[in-house]
Amino acid sequence: MSSVRSAVASALAAPVLVLLVSAGPVAAQGEAAQADTAQAGSAQAGSAVDGTYYVRDALTGRCLAGAQVATCGTDGTAWSLRNHADGTVQFQESGSGRRCLALPVALTYPAAVRLNTCDAALAADPSPDAGGRDAKADRWRIEGWVDGPVTIAHAYPPAGRLAVENSAVRVSNNSSVMWVLDPVRK
Repeated sequence: MSSVRSAVASALAAPVLVLLVSAGPVAAQGEAAQADTAQAGSAQAGSAVDGTYYVRDALTGRCLAGAQVATCGTDGTAWSLRNHADGTVQFQESGSGRRCLALPVALTYPAAVRLNTCDAALAADPSPDAGGRDAKADRWRIEGWVDGPVTIAHAYPPAGRLAVENSAVRVSNNSSVMWVLDPVRK
């Protein structure tokens, strides 16, 4: 115990180097560059361009295929991503576009996701800022930078994130599963 105290005392007694930086033209240029980078970053965070993607589990490399994961490139693994002005996205079956990845009707955790008619209302959104809007069962938020691994969360309460359990895709209230959005190259 005394060796720990002496190590802490020695560290506290060590000289401290303090650098003073003037706010001259070089500092102003650096601040402007940081502001530009932050603005570009915030525009990218959580948004993806409309298009067709493989939604790949970062851990296993397998792709979202309805309520399960499967080998990327097989039937049902390509998704059309559709952005909405409110920051939410829909994952539509590629090709038909009539069915979207959605929450189940009865939500218990972990709950299996399902394919449902796109734009089907789940229930009145209970959040205070909803203004009477319906919570859409097929609306999701991409959390993170789309050029790297992200989490995919349901957009409205009750919140939950996509998770993988064996080969089943579920919505969990404690998931940190990472997904990668890979554009489908035609």
